[in-house]
Amino acid sequence: MTMRKKPARRRCIGMLFLLAGFAFGTPAAVGQDAGDPNAIGWNVEDRFAFVWDSVEVSTQVFNPSYTGQRDLYECGRSITVVGKVHVLDANDLVGMQVVDPDILQVVDSDGNSVAWTPLPWDPLRQYQELKYEYPMSRDTFGMPQAVLQPYDVLISFCVDPNQKAIRALSLFEWCAYAVYAEDVIEVDVPFEASDDWVKAAPGLQIRVTKATIECCDHTYWTEVKHPGGTVRAFDDPSSPAEPIADYLVVRTLLLDADGNPIRATEDNRVSSAVWSECVENTLLNTVKCGGWLLTFAAETEIASIRHVIVVHPYEVRVPFAVRDLPVPAMWRK
Repeated sequence: MTMRKKPARRRCIGMLFLLAGFAFGTPAAVGQDAGDPNAIGWNVEDRFAFVWDSVEVSTQVFNPSYTGQRDLYECGRSITVVGKVHVLDANDLVGMQVVDPDILQVVDSDGNSVAWTPLPWDPLRQYQELKYEYPMSRDTFGMPQAVLQPYDVLISFCVDPNQKAIRALSLFEWCAYAVYAEDVIEVDVPFEASDDWVKAAPGLQIRVTKATIECCDHTYWTEVKHPGGTVRAFDDPSSPAEPIADYLVVRTLLLDADGNPIRATEDNRVSSAVWSECVENTLLNTVKCGGWLLTFAAETEIASIRHVIVVHPYEVRVPFAVRDLPVPAMWRK
């Protein structure tokens, strides 16, 4: 078993379709140090910026004679702000929580607080990695340069039925959470099934429950645990009321005998490859990892399985403020 640090390469997140477009606004962030419980002494606008893309207003009319389970889902009038969080400084950043973000304050164009409530369902905590993409252009040396992509964000809230029509929002404040950690490590274990747990610093244990090769198909399953802590998958959703896990498993990948990741390449050794992997939580504060790799080169040798693990992550509150946000024509009052 080997272990080393690595600034993890990030998985893609889905793009959002913009439903009602306006002109792009300017990036905005609240100019203050990150708040409790993990203030670390830097200004938000130095590291992050939010750009709104569109605003959508939605209204629904419910049949008053039918109740059923309507109260669980009713949100007769809602406003949705769609935009992107740009990462200006990715140093030491592991990922972000931008799913179901917290809304802090909504003020109309007259300076009055808007009567609003959260959407009528339980919020989720779901971390997303940093996402890098390779553009078509290349640098002067002919090598592609990965470009850090922004996070897509959708922020929705219900508007009180008695709220008068809103022409614009003079102030809209919300917050995301940046995820930092003590360390990000890579732990390699042999591609060999065993009943034994392999000790991996710092105190983590990994067991390979399946490692098979049939022709060109490589399949594996592993388990990751810590006797004194909680281990979770990095991007699995959880309740914000739950404490953050002690360890987050980001991904796994297969390595050849030289320690190089097996991916689709254009060389003669691995002419092509099809890859799939998953990391998921269990009910025992452990994580189950698995995947399969189909290669089209018989000489491909799988030697080990690498686990990318975030050690002792913590959240830093990142508040954003958007001013003079136009709102499309709303309901008549």
